[in-house]
Amino acid sequence: MGRYKITAKKLHKYLGIPLCVLLLFASLSGILLNHRDLLRQIDVPRWLLPKNYAYTNWNNGAFRGAVKTSQGVYLYGTAGLWRTDSTLTQSPSPELAGLASGGDERRMMALVSDSTETLWAISQFRLYQRPIHSSHWQEVALPEGIHGRLTDLQLHGDSLLLLSRSQLFVRSLRAPHWREITLPAPDGYTGKLLLFQLVWALHSGEYFGLTGRLIVDLVGLVGRLIVDGIGIILLLLSLTGLSYTLFHTRLKRLKGKSKETVSPEERRQLAQGLAKQDRWHRLLGRWTFWAVCFVSTTGWMLRPPLMLPLVFTKARPLPGTSLYSENPWFDRLRAIRYDQKTGHWLLSTSQGFFTILGDKPKRWEVQPPVSPMGINAFVQRADGSWLIGSFSGLYEVTPQDSLPLRNYFTGERYEELKHVRPVTPNAVTGMMLGASRDEDLIAYEQGIGLSPHYPIPQPEEMNELPYSLWQYALEWHTGRIYRPLIGSWGVELFIFFFGLAVTLVLWSGKRRLKRK
Repeated sequence: MGRYKITAKKLHKYLGIPLCVLLLFASLSGILLNHRDLLRQIDVPRWLLPKNYAYTNWNNGAFRGAVKTSQGVYLYGTAGLWRTDSTLTQSPSPELAGLASGGDERRMMALVSDSTETLWAISQFRLYQRPIHSSHWQEVALPEGIHGRLTDLQLHGDSLLLLSRSQLFVRSLRAPHWREITLPAPDGYTGKLLLFQLVWALHSGEYFGLTGRLIVDLVGLVGRLIVDGIGIILLLLSLTGLSYTLFHTRLKRLKGKSKETVSPEERRQLAQGLAKQDRWHRLLGRWTFWAVCFVSTTGWMLRPPLMLPLVFTKARPLPGTSLYSENPWFDRLRAIRYDQKTGHWLLSTSQGFFTILGDKPKRWEVQPPVSPMGINAFVQRADGSWLIGSFSGLYEVTPQDSLPLRNYFTGERYEELKHVRPVTPNAVTGMMLGASRDEDLIAYEQGIGLSPHYPIPQPEEMNELPYSLWQYALEWHTGRIYRPLIGSWGVELFIFFFGLAVTLVLWSGKRRLKRK
């Protein structure tokens, strides 16, 4: 058995070398992810993506919702804005003129039409308006002091409501002046966030502000280890380790040759190069070991299965950090709707659903499940019931009913299950409410569930649209880009085993340092 003993040296070498390429992609993508504002208008061609990233039947979030007007039906989602006829049978045409360039900029979050049929739309970063007979969108100035990405846009009478992840603003359609609505803390407010949000901010360095991001970038090249952020140090460790292996292999080959074939000077230069690579590798490993472990471990925790406890646990951020705020709704707001039956506003947040009764939000009596990835369907039927959907499925909510919360697809009562994966086979990415259940148009991760009432075609030019560089980096960083090679379950487990492998490489490297 001694002949086959796995030593720290062997483990570090033979496990570390195959990881170098993966760590390279993870580190570079992690650095890009840390600077989204600089990359919003930069794209990559779609031929760099595997075939499963192509839009097919309006999948991949291409369809989020629709608005009916006298000029047809406008569809919006990750593919921007498109218009078709009232029957949804005509091939949609793009309505992108005037929108900021870039795939990340054109991910449309909401679209509404006012009484004059002026269209209002928001991306994650901008607000636009357009008269129905115009063909060009015009950007509208956002409120001063707005924080975070835009999440929702609603019309109520003559008022336009704009929701960011932290604030609510309102203005008249006739006046360009925004007024911030201060939402007081609800009863039982603790200031806690999902532990997943805290770990994400720690992994990216955002938790400590700009200084933290720069540190992670510096510490990162090395390794975004696993699933999220490999940056400079792991990259350098990977490169020096690989270089050392190549020098060592070359030197061993020369030692087997005669002195007439290889000069002493050549041997000496190779030996010096080997020593130099080894010295740099050990120096980087010794001084950055704990920083690299921190970045790699926090990244490891952001994907299943280690992620599951994080989405069901809450913690309070430390004062002075980027996630700490006196605003009780900081980074919590996701969507807002007016309840036509009760006359109250209904607020969707990362902390659940709230009704706004007067000035103070109150926790809604029904709490449908919503994936941590966010709410994607939020509509009310004429009878007052709500349809609420996300990657956790689609649910029918009727607070006054004996079964106030039912699975839309099965009609069964929803039973909360603790510590289960927050993604279902019926992951909903968008919805358009029909006159009846048979006419509901639902978008899934796999595409639109077509009904005979809405045989909506998908235009071919959708797959000619460029792809966001930031999103491209995210796909590499999370391992989703490898889906064609390892399958869906492989992607789910990739980060776990990648993280485990990196941890073993770091541990074995630490043991070698101690011995030396």
